[in-house]
Amino acid sequence: MSAEQLTENWIAEARRQLPATDLQVRGAALRHALGFGDRRPPAPATAKSSVVLLATDDAELERELKSARFTVKKVAFTTFDGPAAAKVRHFETYNRTQAAQRVADIVAALSADPGAAIVANGDAALAALLASAVIAPRLAILDVGAFDTSKDTDFVDKLYVPGLRRAGDLATAASIAGDTVVIHGASGNFALEGVSASQTKMTAKEIVAKLRPRNR
Repeated sequence: MSAEQLTENWIAEARRQLPATDLQVRGAALRHALGFGDRRPPAPATAKSSVVLLATDDAELERELKSARFTVKKVAFTTFDGPAAAKVRHFETYNRTQAAQRVADIVAALSADPGAAIVANGDAALAALLASAVIAPRLAILDVGAFDTSKDTDFVDKLYVPGLRRAGDLATAASIAGDTVVIHGASGNFALEGVSASQTKMTAKEIVAKLRPRNR
């Protein structure tokens, strides 16, 4: 058997095993891959929060949120020195990758404002979905763009975290997050079992309306 055949067999076996694996086990494996060890996601804060964390550059959305009296805070992402990291052999063995660091930054932002909602797009939206498996936002509205969940290359290029796919990747995170996550702007190739992903991109006004608590 060649190395390629061994790899393909290993991947196929992992795919067969994942659906039968308890969500708590997959969640623990996912948090471990993201660098959070045995940390379990706390329950969503019960107190009302008007804070919306933005992980997107959308001036119109920011204006609409402030007009609706939300407190808007930008997520501060850590600068990642890719060329320097590339010079370190087995860098990701002891350090977070760029994608994992984005997740950590969002977890830190959510921890600082319990009960906050988050709005993100692109790579930050993917990171926010994974962060939801570590700490639950009040609501996460995520524009995931052209990401293709069926392609390993998309995970390597945009969401490289060793062990992520073995833990069930975005599907595990979505199962943990449940109905606190709203996915829009998805390509036809973005598919997570049991998760509704709209291909239509929400407008700023639609996002604000979705963020409003029912009794607000």
